[in-house]
Amino acid sequence: MNEELKTPRKWFPKKMTVLTVFLAILIVVVQIFRSEVVDLTQLGPDMLNAFSIMGSMLLFLCWLVWCFFFSPFRLLGRMELTAAVVAVPVLFFVFFQPQFGGSMNFRGLHYRFAPAQESVAFNSANGIAEMLDESVPFSFSGFLGNDRNSIVDGPELESDWTAHPPQLLWKRPVGAGWSGAAIANGFVVTIEQRGEKEAVTCYRLDDGNPVWDHSLNLRHEDPPGLGRQGPRSTPTIWQGMVFVQGATGTLMALQGETGEEVWKIDLCELLKIGQNEKTSSAGFKYTYEKSRLAWGRAASPLIVDDVVVIPGGYGDDDPAAGATLLAFDAVTGVLKWKSGNEMIAYGSPSLATVAGTEQILLQAENQAMGFDAETGKVLWKHERQGISNGDANCIQVTYVDADHLLLSKGYGLGGELIHVSRDGENYSVKSVWQVPRVLRTKLSNPAVRNGYAWAISDGFIECTNLTDGSRVWKQRGSYGDGQLLLVGDWLVIQSEAGMLQLVKATVETPEMSIQIPTVSGVCWNTLAISGDRLIVRSDTEMACFQLPTRATETKPGPAN
Repeated sequence: MNEELKTPRKWFPKKMTVLTVFLAILIVVVQIFRSEVVDLTQLGPDMLNAFSIMGSMLLFLCWLVWCFFFSPFRLLGRMELTAAVVAVPVLFFVFFQPQFGGSMNFRGLHYRFAPAQESVAFNSANGIAEMLDESVPFSFSGFLGNDRNSIVDGPELESDWTAHPPQLLWKRPVGAGWSGAAIANGFVVTIEQRGEKEAVTCYRLDDGNPVWDHSLNLRHEDPPGLGRQGPRSTPTIWQGMVFVQGATGTLMALQGETGEEVWKIDLCELLKIGQNEKTSSAGFKYTYEKSRLAWGRAASPLIVDDVVVIPGGYGDDDPAAGATLLAFDAVTGVLKWKSGNEMIAYGSPSLATVAGTEQILLQAENQAMGFDAETGKVLWKHERQGISNGDANCIQVTYVDADHLLLSKGYGLGGELIHVSRDGENYSVKSVWQVPRVLRTKLSNPAVRNGYAWAISDGFIECTNLTDGSRVWKQRGSYGDGQLLLVGDWLVIQSEAGMLQLVKATVETPEMSIQIPTVSGVCWNTLAISGDRLIVRSDTEMACFQLPTRATETKPGPAN
């Protein structure tokens, strides 16, 4: 009997030590060759990281079993050993909270008892800006630029950042959230979470000083905390007004000069979508809607002529009251039309002429869709896998040419090129190609030019030939779920960890600049550029960099 009890004590530690070393080596190898493993297994980096975490937890549990049942001590000694082993991670997590990126990649540790970023005192601002006019030079009127395609024409950037590095003009703390920035007339507008207040804020582009803010007692979080807190859409500037959508579904029009409210609509109330209310661990009251849109409303308002277009969706209580797309008069806020019965996702609507018709393009929950730009009539649908509280579609439909559109997504789905054609009043959609291993975009949109697409695909920079979906090149790097803009012939890229880099947008082996640090925090926020001024943002900070250029007259006029 005693010999039988001793046997596990002899072989178990040896086996477990070997298994521990093997798992550690496997995790390191997978991270080093992540691109190859992703291509081979068709698993996203989030799944690989999740398996690594689960494997480590299982291994830890096995060690606990050995400590309590098989270690060569009496019962009291085994209990003490087990308690000591358990105490180490418990005490660690009492004081520290691991920070993860969008693909569950480790981004550092947060000391739990440090002052919360949301406790930073923000000075209320009541200044006056110039009339925000998106038609003036160097404007960046909203999400992904004036044309919502991640492309900015010029300036001609200087690529030698060793000799001519970008210059930091200013950096300031901001409230939480994933909103990008809109720029006009030398002013920057974004949305922030300041405790229990959701604030639309305006800053001077030249020095970062606050001009005005408009706050509402609104806060969004998702209970699991995967999407974190705060607004996630980017403001839109149009004819002196600022249009914003908060994470809980408040659509507003504000005066660009003062931030004063022109009109406000509660989309969830309009669509009869109920709200859940909870209190966060930090003591803040927050809401999240009773629908599959688990991570908050992220679409940026689109202006079509004098109409504001925004995705709608439907809730769990009364699905019949919902609609896929809503349109409101930009001046009065009066509902003009609503259309579609598909649930929405997190992509923003965009405008393009496809198959000879001006259309509003939208990636809904599991359908790519085209709507008549004037009436909102649904013109076509194309199935695209996704569920908005799981493997969600977060990327908008990308225009390629007059008959072709690009769809891209993470979670292993990859890229797809579709052809849209018209016969009289009837539209048809055909998939040209679908390749899971390319264009695995999760939180950032691709940029398309001359038959090629450049994107952050599962944390790597990638160039794809849109003729057949073949990969032209893939560049290693720790980009995570960062963001990019195509500026002239260069990709301006900010990684999820806040490292800025310039990469040549070419089909050859790309030329790359050195990387420079920008802001702390997690950088899921889209980039904005005005002339040679680049606005970068995270969930804690915003900064303005002057990019080195080879051209002249690239600076926006100073704010008065």
